[in-house]
Amino acid sequence: MAPEAEECVECHAVPKDGKIEHAPECPYGLLDEIKELFRTFTLDGQRVEEPQAERSFLDKYILVDHEPVLFEGHLIEWGLWMERDHNRVVKQEVVGQYRVSTIFLGMDHNWLRSKESKPILFETMVFVVEGYESNLEIRQRCCTWDEAVAQHEAMMKKFRSLISN
Repeated sequence: MAPEAEECVECHAVPKDGKIEHAPECPYGLLDEIKELFRTFTLDGQRVEEPQAERSFLDKYILVDHEPVLFEGHLIEWGLWMERDHNRVVKQEVVGQYRVSTIFLGMDHNWLRSKESKPILFETMVFVVEGYESNLEIRQRCCTWDEAVAQHEAMMKKFRSLISN
């Protein structure tokens, strides 16, 4: 079943008796089949449970109402969620020859993470629009949606000022 949905976000199938019958081409239907294979996988006649890893740098996150939530599902399901721009793009704007892009990363980029630190999950980057030459490389990262929006606006303000001078 599609994550946190009344109906499948891909094929729009609705639940019947607590189960969704996906369209044949729906990736969530394939995902449900893969999950079922994991549930029933056995080794030497013993059922093998899905591994429960400790928190790591490979933790996956999704956004729920702009709040990062640790995602406990399968990698394929997370990948399907991440591939949709509306799930991960905070803001993207062009000012002059520059494109400012702020996105949700989906994985913790706090490589020096301690138990007390927050995961770094958002990134603002500045790119040169196609047709212009530049060695420009600007990247800033932060932890929350609100910080990401503020970071994006600050970057836009800097580049608007640069363009107007």
